[in-house]
Amino acid sequence: IAYVPLDIWEWEGGINAGPRAFYVTGISFIVVVLFVIIGWKYLAITTFDPSFAAQIGVSVGLWHYLLMGFVSVTTVASFEVVGAILIVAMISIHPAIVYLFARSLKQMLIGTLALALVSCTIGYFVAVFFNISIAGSIVCIAGFELCIALVLKVIFKYSRKSQLSTYPN
Repeated sequence: IAYVPLDIWEWEGGINAGPRAFYVTGISFIVVVLFVIIGWKYLAITTFDPSFAAQIGVSVGLWHYLLMGFVSVTTVASFEVVGAILIVAMISIHPAIVYLFARSLKQMLIGTLALALVSCTIGYFVAVFFNISIAGSIVCIAGFELCIALVLKVIFKYSRKSQLSTYPN
């Protein structure tokens, strides 16, 4: 991440267009967002109820492979910018945290984006303050968020059980 500003894309005539990674990830971001917006109902139905989707004529296999293709595009576009460790952490940790609490696909997407933004921001400033690896710092913050989420989930689970057991049948 620290070296992204050094890989400059220059137009003919020596015009500085900015970091090349900005354009690569920006284009992949736009394409993925358009895919999610256009295919929202098909993604939701094939993800959460593939048998019903097949019964009403939605091609479950097609949407599965489209989704995996876009995950692959995002991963490859991000490898160059953030590296292998951070991309694997971003793809797995934040959705796992949100999955503990979310009740819908929309909540999953919004929660994952919010947690990723928080861990990236805090991790970046921690890395700059301590002069350490940015990617490693972001992953550590994400891991810390996961630990907090697991503790909160256990607390909520047992507090709900104790509340339910105090009421007579």
